[in-house]
Amino acid sequence: MVVDVATMQPAEEFASRMEALVAQTKANPAAPGVNEILVPGEIEQRNAARNAGAIVLPSKTWDDLSSLAAESGVRMPAVLTPTRTE
Repeated sequence: MVVDVATMQPAEEFASRMEALVAQTKANPAAPGVNEILVPGEIEQRNAARNAGAIVLPSKTWDDLSSLAAESGVRMPAVLTPTRTE
């Protein structure tokens, strides 16, 4: 569902209210064993910022591509930050 909040209130007011809601939510004490309260989309935003300009591949995919490149005589691109995922 998509809602154009500007039809109900000024976009700046909505943004301000959402910032206040996030701040209020994060100000609550976290449950035992939990380091931080996160809001929807926060993990994705952090991942996007961390991976800006990068493509993260599972280990098997990188290994398969490396094998194909070697078989074909193609040089693999440089890896600036080798991060392997499973």
